[in-house]
Amino acid sequence: MFIQVAVPGPFLTPLDYQYVYDEKQILPVVGGRVWVPFRNRKLIGVVMSIKETTDLDVKKIRLISEVVDAAPIFSERDLQFLQWAAHYYHEPIGNVMQTALPKRLKEGEAVALEGVTAWQLNDTGRAEAADKIRSNAIQQLNVLEFLKSHPYPVTESTLTACLSGWRTPMKRFHEMGWVDKTEKNCLHAWQQAEDPNHSLNEEQQAAVDAVLDKALQTEDFHAFLLEGVTGSGKTETYLGMIESTIAQGKQVLVLVPEIGLTPQTVERFERFLNQPVAVMHSDLTDRERHCAWYMVQSNQVKVLLGTRSALFTPFANLGLCILDEEHDLSFKQQDNFRYSARDALVRRAQLEKVPVVLGSATPSLETLHNAMSGRYGYLKLTQRAGGASMPEMRLLDVRGDKSVQQHEGVSSALREMITNHLEQQGQVLLFLNRRGFAPVLMCHSCGWQAACPSCDANMTYHHQFRELRCHHCGYQQKAPQACPSCGEQEFVNVGQGTEKLETIIQSWFPNYKTLRIDRDTTRNKGQMAEATQLAREGKADILIGTQMLAKGHHFPKVTLVALLDIDQGLFSCDFRAAERMAQLVVQVAGRAGRAEREGEVVIQTHHPDHPLLKTLVEHGYDAFAKEALDERKAGELPPFSYQILLRAESIDPHSAWQFLLDIESALQLKAVDQTKSARLGSAPLEAFGPVSAPMLRRQGRFRYQLLLQSSHRGLLHHWLGSLESNIYAHPLVNKVRWSIDVDPQEMS
Repeated sequence: MFIQVAVPGPFLTPLDYQYVYDEKQILPVVGGRVWVPFRNRKLIGVVMSIKETTDLDVKKIRLISEVVDAAPIFSERDLQFLQWAAHYYHEPIGNVMQTALPKRLKEGEAVALEGVTAWQLNDTGRAEAADKIRSNAIQQLNVLEFLKSHPYPVTESTLTACLSGWRTPMKRFHEMGWVDKTEKNCLHAWQQAEDPNHSLNEEQQAAVDAVLDKALQTEDFHAFLLEGVTGSGKTETYLGMIESTIAQGKQVLVLVPEIGLTPQTVERFERFLNQPVAVMHSDLTDRERHCAWYMVQSNQVKVLLGTRSALFTPFANLGLCILDEEHDLSFKQQDNFRYSARDALVRRAQLEKVPVVLGSATPSLETLHNAMSGRYGYLKLTQRAGGASMPEMRLLDVRGDKSVQQHEGVSSALREMITNHLEQQGQVLLFLNRRGFAPVLMCHSCGWQAACPSCDANMTYHHQFRELRCHHCGYQQKAPQACPSCGEQEFVNVGQGTEKLETIIQSWFPNYKTLRIDRDTTRNKGQMAEATQLAREGKADILIGTQMLAKGHHFPKVTLVALLDIDQGLFSCDFRAAERMAQLVVQVAGRAGRAEREGEVVIQTHHPDHPLLKTLVEHGYDAFAKEALDERKAGELPPFSYQILLRAESIDPHSAWQFLLDIESALQLKAVDQTKSARLGSAPLEAFGPVSAPMLRRQGRFRYQLLLQSSHRGLLHHWLGSLESNIYAHPLVNKVRWSIDVDPQEMS
């Protein structure tokens, strides 16, 4: 037998191996794993096909080392989806398969995962233990109190994380008959709800019915955009859809943009659905990821909630796909295998013949165009849940206002508003999408600036750590005591970051608690969840943060939201910048007025007359999106055309540029061939570049780009695909880092 195996590496097709029947070994299966020799080492690969003949020289085909799986771990439909992803994103199939496997499975571990031991205090223990434990047996008392506070079975890992020296007391408790020892599956513990809340308003129920009725009528693929204003209860709407789907015995895949959103979302899901939910994101341990993957693949859990990589998890019986905050940039993988989780999820739902729902208060222009053209169903939630009103949004013109410079970016008018809201027991959220103390540290005497040695960018000064950090490459160093150029010791902090904003706000309002939420304050596991919990409970009066605060968080006491510096989004070399700015403004504004008190949103700007900004504030996101789509159409930009961006970087400035120049020349030669063009129509093929990236030098490498564009998607991919094997064989391929980015979302 000849086995085609997908192994990691720059191989556009699976590699051929031989298998000689051995009664001591299990037979290889399509969709199962095998160990194969590759050069002087062994690799795990996935069997893509089995055949009896080969066109290659049999003597040169190596033998499979070992068969790992007796049954497929990927179904035929899973493989079809993964092969599509490799073809569409021009990514080697072996690399795509590696993305779909948890680390432990890539190392040859068994798919099935044994359960874990758990302990639960029983009725006898609750009645007797407290009276029979001596008052000086501190460890026993601690274990007893912990078990009392956890009414469900507690696993060994949970006990170890929360208690020290618990094993000896637990052994005695078990001998006394106070605890029950059980075997749990590998999934985390969940608490059964006594009275799950299933109430939906009319709009939410109508959206649920529209999706489910369509699915039941046709039992086929349908895509829907669920556009709901911030606070309209999109999550409850998803849960209504999920509840009905799992009642039919089917599974559901839910993708969310940020790790920080998952803990609170899991809690809501489990309380509403009254059953455990599997979670998958990059902050889990290898065993936790393996467990979630196995529980879903074996149909032991019905709902998987995860970030973008959860997209590739195999399901036993998938019935519904949901993607929340579909506009979010984090759904686009920006390195290695550069897939879009949003677009790939739609394709997966199409192959699985199940409905897919894309939700957002600020839909991407691509998704909005699909909904407006009838390609997707268009569902709307226009009212905030619970009777809350939408916040009033207005522009604050700070042109010529010297107080902005004097008060580190906060105008006197805004300071007065903050004072008023605090005095009325309102919570205030100040948004500044730039962390650190100051973007530039400059010598007051000679003008020296702290530039990154590896990037064409200045380093940001972080006052808390007395450090200079490059937010592009991660380089950091201690801030100098004296100027390296002239020796003077007086420095000027140019610009503003969240750390500096926190300092001045604390000096103005010393009697109010300030909470800063950005990447610097939420580095450690659990810090983000802890900070957002404090904010939700109103234990902080003034919240200061970056875009980490913009998505999915419910802060019921916030009555004032102020955006301090969004003008940079109005003027950028990236044609998507204005769209991103508008989405950010609406998402941040949505944190205000989510309970019974009305909210107010203020946008400080030096460009109050900018047409797109005025449209957004005066007429809302839909009006803004319509104008932006008209501009895109006039400029023949996505979604009215399709793009592929080739990037290359090298230590010397010539190699990367020459690499892309050769590709561009070869593409122009290929474009002369009109055979396929004549069949598909006269759609033009355009190549722009190569040109330098907006930041030419980053991490010590010079970066260049080549943009390919066409109004015909198939023709564009055929154009690049016809040359793909030549790219891998280019003489400079080992001197440059290069990538193919299909449907790029950033031009940086």
